[in-house]
Amino acid sequence: MIFDLIKIDLSLGLLLFIPGYSILIALLRTKNPLGTLGTLIVSVVLSLGIVNFSLMLINRLGIKLTPIAIISTLLTISTVGFILFGIFHKKEPRKSPSENDRGWLLFFLIIAFSVFLRMIYLIPKIIPHTTDLGHHMYWANFIIKFQQLPIYGIPDLIIGEHIIFGAVSILSGIGIISALPAIILFIINIFSLLAIFLLTVELASLIFEKKASHKIGLFSLIAIGIFYAIASPQATYINGGVVGNLMGNLLVPTIFYLFVKALKQRNSTLAGLGIFLIGVLAYTHHLSAFVFAYSLVGFSTFFIVGFGIIKFVFKKNDFSINPFLKIFINLKTVSASLLVLLFVFLVRIPSYLNLSAIDTAVGSPSKETRVGLSLNNLIHSTGPWRMLYSAIGILFLLFIFWQIFKKSSLFKKLYRLKKFNPLEILVTVSLLLAWFIIIFVMSHWPALLKIDIISGRIANYLTYPSAILAAFGVYAILQPIFYKTRGVVALAVFMVVFIPGITSGLFDVSEAYPDNQADIEKTVQTFRGSEYLAEEAKPEEKILKDHVYLTGDTWIKNFLMRGYREPLSRTLLKRYSDPVKERETCTRDMVAIPETEIGESCFQETGVKFIILRNGYDTHQFEISDNFSKIFTTPEVVIFQKNN
Repeated sequence: MIFDLIKIDLSLGLLLFIPGYSILIALLRTKNPLGTLGTLIVSVVLSLGIVNFSLMLINRLGIKLTPIAIISTLLTISTVGFILFGIFHKKEPRKSPSENDRGWLLFFLIIAFSVFLRMIYLIPKIIPHTTDLGHHMYWANFIIKFQQLPIYGIPDLIIGEHIIFGAVSILSGIGIISALPAIILFIINIFSLLAIFLLTVELASLIFEKKASHKIGLFSLIAIGIFYAIASPQATYINGGVVGNLMGNLLVPTIFYLFVKALKQRNSTLAGLGIFLIGVLAYTHHLSAFVFAYSLVGFSTFFIVGFGIIKFVFKKNDFSINPFLKIFINLKTVSASLLVLLFVFLVRIPSYLNLSAIDTAVGSPSKETRVGLSLNNLIHSTGPWRMLYSAIGILFLLFIFWQIFKKSSLFKKLYRLKKFNPLEILVTVSLLLAWFIIIFVMSHWPALLKIDIISGRIANYLTYPSAILAAFGVYAILQPIFYKTRGVVALAVFMVVFIPGITSGLFDVSEAYPDNQADIEKTVQTFRGSEYLAEEAKPEEKILKDHVYLTGDTWIKNFLMRGYREPLSRTLLKRYSDPVKERETCTRDMVAIPETEIGESCFQETGVKFIILRNGYDTHQFEISDNFSKIFTTPEVVIFQKNN
């Protein structure tokens, strides 16, 4: 076990840190270009993109994805990065020790508690069994078994969701039917929390002094890391296997962080890296990319409106957006865009870039689940505490935007505002308002923006902007109190602000906590039945499984590896009734009425010979039949074989 852990650590280091770090320091020419935390996070996200793009490239060249091929490719990229850094690096000025040791101590305590809460949730269900994760890991298993990337033919799937799992398994030798997927998703989730913290600090630092911006960052970390710690799309998604959402929730705030940092430092290289990561996002998760694109359109709209207000209402005739344009429109950003486009046209086109896939996502809502969530549903999914303080945060930012141009010295001193830059203030307000409001409208009123996607999935993306806005809202309330007051009054206000969030967050945890330990035993028995079928069933002998009652049934395909749609599956009964189009019913009838003429006809048509069911659930008709024999049984799982 220790040897396995060492192999996983080395594999994760090579895949999720070294390539990104080498390229980052080569491009920025300093060992610690973004600070310790920023360098760590961007290195991880950049490595994820480098692994995806490099493996897509060598696969396109016909090279098998063997351990030697993967290691040599990534080491070559990393070596080039380190050599370029050695040649072109510049000396860094010595930095004085941080004066905010107390703040960093709170940071580590919040992160530790956030990790603890997620581990409490995940440990009882560390054995993979959920439906979505089973579907996704089939494609990771495909990469492992055949040492090449799959061609899906399904617009709902995209290659970036699966490469990292396959690559880690290939290098470490740890099979995908293990805790490995949950470990990788857990790491991604923790880094997404860190990315939110960094983004919040950078956005706040454009308006507030350093100590105030760090305080706001800590508030955001509490809102996203501790309150509602396992709500969607948090640890429940890690266990549930909504892979693309989790990766998107790491990529999106990191991209925004790089853009904000580029503006703050007037560094077009950071802007180019952000554009490269947009390409990574496009290859990782279509819905995340779709929401991100709408958010950028919203940002542009808010930015233009704000520019007009500054120029014509506040009479700032000298205000110019030329610095903004120079950072984001130059040779570096154009080169990054061309690199992504070359991959799209010459290496691999994302599976969703076709007219039929686009048509299913854009247009008037076509189903009841796509007409928008009610306000109450949105508040519940985002969290009442976060939603309340998000609203306060929006009002606070608008108030700052209005008051800061009035040169109110009292207001500036109270909230520790820095010497303002109109462009930076406009970017902060426009980004946060657009990010939140656009997603809110997409999930509450999708017809307005012509969105034809399940509203509940879009609403999950409201979690992160709401956490940042809530941090600004909390700061708006607490700062005046602590600025003027100490002792009992300040403590009482602090408790009024945070106790509802703690209560609501812990209630969410208690609702979602997996107290049913039996799921592990049920899953293990399903896996044993799957191993038996993988050994006994010939490739031409079809298998039917039951998705309604069988625990971990989607993982059966990972044992068989016969194709994404095998074995056949008896699904939820409501899915067999569709007023729009005719559905196949054989997978239902072969379980429900196997002895009838309809059932027998279905067996002949499909060629099904083996049926795996949950013991005691729809098994009686097979037990009393002479046409079927029970060939495998456990307390939870039973397998029948058709005799003729």
